Amino acid sequence: MNYQAVDLRDASDELQEKTVNMKLRPIDILECRMAGTSDTKKAIALGMHLSEDYYCKIGVNTITNEPEFVWGIASTGDPTLGVPWMLASNKFKITTDWLKRCKKEVLPEMNRTFPILRNFVHKNNTQSIAWLKWLGFSFYDIPVSFSVDGDQADVLLFTKLGGDHLCVNQQQ
Repeated sequence: MNYQAVDLRDASDELQEKTVNMKLRPIDILECRMAGTSDTKKAIALGMHLSEDYYCKIGVNTITNEPEFVWGIASTGDPTLGVPWMLASNKFKITTDWLKRCKKEVLPEMNRTFPILRNFVHKNNTQSIAWLKWLGFSFYDIPVSFSVDGDQADVLLFTKLGGDHLCVNQQQ
């Protein structure tokens, strides 16, 4: 299965509406609840809105012409810190072609957005963890938990330095 990455700014209103209405994977529904909303449509729309000026793509299946995932980097209001995120439908499958495009296209674009990229991922979200590791993110198992419906949802912190890196040599 192949995917086309459509920039949110180039996406038709119809494609954006289909994306907001995607039926998400159960792990993504859980992560939406961790982020504070059980309404996945609102969560997708908010992620797209917070990312539209920085980086947001819709993954469209080139066979069905349907959106199967959306990812972006949301602004925190801090010009040094961006929040990478991804939400996917049950139909989304990671393919070798898509992984290669991530290394060649996605990662360089993500790295140009903010000097620091940081977010949390549920420990059971193995597919997203594998993708993030493939992209070179570092993971930290620190004692941070989100409450979902009164239960603890254990997460991993993931980070990556993006932007243009400066090497500073200090001489004494």
